[in-house]
Amino acid sequence: MAAAAPTDGIVAGCEPDCPPGALGPAAPLARTCAAAAAACLGLAAARPPPLILGLALVLLLGIPWGLAVARRLANPADLPIPRR
Repeated sequence: MAAAAPTDGIVAGCEPDCPPGALGPAAPLARTCAAAAAACLGLAAARPPPLILGLALVLLLGIPWGLAVARRLANPADLPIPRR
């Protein structure tokens, strides 16, 4: 059996020499996505009726999306420059 590669300090999507916590401004969104994913799994484990499951999943998955849009709109540097 092969030994697992060391992953100390490596963040998904980051170069191998990135320091721990290299997500920077994306860290709150990453935590929100992880919490929403855990809530979705918990909801699915509860096995509600399909209509309730669908509506709850839309609401839960809308939370990180809303946070990302709000953060994008709050930072004027991220907004596209209008053409004239």
